[in-house]
Amino acid sequence: MTNPIRATVRRVVNPSSQALAHYYLDPVPILRRVYSTGYRRELALIQSELNRLSGDWKGFAQDRNTVRMTERVVEIPWVLSRYHREKRVLDIGTTNANSLYLRHLQGLGISELHGVDLASRRFHKIQMHVSDVRNMPFPDAYFELVLCISTIEHIGLNNERYLVQPQRGAEGDLATLQEINRVLIPRGRVLITTPCGVAGTHDWYRQYDVPGWRKLVSRAGFEHLSLDLYDHSEAGWKRVSEDSAPAHAYQSGAPAATGVICAELIKIP
Repeated sequence: MTNPIRATVRRVVNPSSQALAHYYLDPVPILRRVYSTGYRRELALIQSELNRLSGDWKGFAQDRNTVRMTERVVEIPWVLSRYHREKRVLDIGTTNANSLYLRHLQGLGISELHGVDLASRRFHKIQMHVSDVRNMPFPDAYFELVLCISTIEHIGLNNERYLVQPQRGAEGDLATLQEINRVLIPRGRVLITTPCGVAGTHDWYRQYDVPGWRKLVSRAGFEHLSLDLYDHSEAGWKRVSEDSAPAHAYQSGAPAATGVICAELIKIP
């Protein structure tokens, strides 16, 4: 029997908005169920991409329909495919992370897996720390690998939608990368994703163009091992070259970001 609330939501809320709701409500199971259609499609697609991982993930199988899906369908397989059996790993922004991502992260068999977030939440196999990522409670050169999916663009801005409100700071992204640099071992790696398109700072997020992103990374003491760009169009998500880097405004055709940077960074000794 169809849930009447769910049926009403499906009629009133368009698929793009349903997907956007899941972008924010994923950590809340009771809210997730209301917006089930777009969410389940995204989870099924992500799962199918994870099932076929063989080396570094670069793009979707030919028959995948990714139209009006959030950037999570790109970010999650991209990041998880690049785990290289590091023993001490830090995940940033864990509390509000996608449930499927967290389940697979916990299943990687990482010896010492830590998570850091201002919002408190308990996880199996993740040692959680409630902390501002600009001032983390870890020793210097502690982690071999840091994971950061679509979090850095929010640091220092209005985080009320995540039920936290840290101290504001115009260069919260730079401070975060510098702190990540501090807690990484020499030659340690960072797998990080963030929106790409028309550069600018807004109320609760930043969006980067490629030159601005490269400058930020360099200022924080990192080099790129790889920089992959993905763009959302009427055909869905696809990988593009730097010459064809995403140049859209946020939410211009996709539920959230319309372009995404996926970067593998290495700490300069």
